[in-house]
Amino acid sequence: MASYDLVTMVNYALKTTGQQKLAYVGHSQGTTMGFACFTSSSNGSNKPHLCPKDFANKISVFIAIAPVTFVNHATNDMFHAVAHLRLAELIEATGHHEFLPSTDLVQELLPNLCKKSKMDKNFCLNIYCITGGCDNSVNHVNMTRLPVYFARLPAGTSTKNMIHWAQMVRKNNFQMLDRGLIGNRRQYGQFSTPQYNLKNLNVDVALYHGGLDVLGDVEDFKQAFKQIPKSRVKTVLFYPDYGHFDFMWGIHAHKDVYPDILLRIKESFN
Repeated sequence: MASYDLVTMVNYALKTTGQQKLAYVGHSQGTTMGFACFTSSSNGSNKPHLCPKDFANKISVFIAIAPVTFVNHATNDMFHAVAHLRLAELIEATGHHEFLPSTDLVQELLPNLCKKSKMDKNFCLNIYCITGGCDNSVNHVNMTRLPVYFARLPAGTSTKNMIHWAQMVRKNNFQMLDRGLIGNRRQYGQFSTPQYNLKNLNVDVALYHGGLDVLGDVEDFKQAFKQIPKSRVKTVLFYPDYGHFDFMWGIHAHKDVYPDILLRIKESFN
């Protein structure tokens, strides 16, 4: 996704608009893609290169919302279960390459469930909180929009993507996919798994993270932040009562978070 999707999307946007640069805004895995690309697109950084060597010249600023790099301290129990039980590996071994694919039944069942009784709505709210994090007062959750969110959840991903995440959980590394000795040699030109070195971040970054985030845990954020060149950091804003999804779906995000994001984007073009 960092090598192909991100590069293709940025190049398409620039070609379509005729601009020389754009601000890259990522949430969750969108930030993972950004950190992977922007630390391996210069001569002095990781090899093999994930992104073209001059790619950073196309990015005015990297807006990292609920950033995820290291995941050793993530408190999402389902995330750890997938990693330590090697569920994605088992699914792939059966010949299936989708992980939690969306189905017509799920898309019909969950939204209707979230519209019904208070007990049913609390069930949906619990899923929201378990997977993303929230507090008991539920300050930021838009209850009336839960049926809309659950109409598209789970969205599914590839088993290969989940295998990659599971490896990072087990090894506490921010690294490329471990393909085994032979596979690594063939893909990367070395037997060991290449690491993403955040010290090589070569774009300016603005960071927004939450104290209740069970995927982008505060301790993991601190581990990553120690490595990021401080000359590249434009701002770090911490929201103690924000979970992982509150930055996207929270009813206060438009006041708490987005104004500063717009400011950083505007400044990046001055």
